[in-house]
Amino acid sequence: MHVSNVEPTVAAAGRILDRILVPIDYSMDSHLALGVALELQRTHGSTVRLFHAAESDGSDDWLGGIGSPAVGGDWVAKAKGRLRRFLENVAPGNAANVEVSARVGETLHTLLAEIREWRPSLLVAAATVDARVFRSAAQRIVRDAAIPTLIIPAAAK
Repeated sequence: MHVSNVEPTVAAAGRILDRILVPIDYSMDSHLALGVALELQRTHGSTVRLFHAAESDGSDDWLGGIGSPAVGGDWVAKAKGRLRRFLENVAPGNAANVEVSARVGETLHTLLAEIREWRPSLLVAAATVDARVFRSAAQRIVRDAAIPTLIIPAAAK
């Protein structure tokens, strides 16, 4: 697209598709978010990164409490491995073109930390959208992420 005769903000809009972050919770909705990101990658050459917020199941705390030396499971490595397997199962052949990242902690806080560190230009996220609920997941993501965000509405449960 030739953009030399348009306002600079309009010309810069294409950069919104440069770096796409996709939070994955392994739901069918996150499958759709991944599909959207991969299509944007295919058509615009975007860099895509999948992200998962790993949460401890409490076993490390329990084992540590009884003095076990088997504490300190690598939750991040396990989460990254699961993301790679997810990608290969859902979109075979795309693993070489997609980055994976994970952090331990509550989903929204770790997602915001990932955004601050990786600095994506677009967030593609599946989230609950409910106008009747003040501060739905989608509203919190859009407000707190402070980057362009494409929300894939989660299917009604």
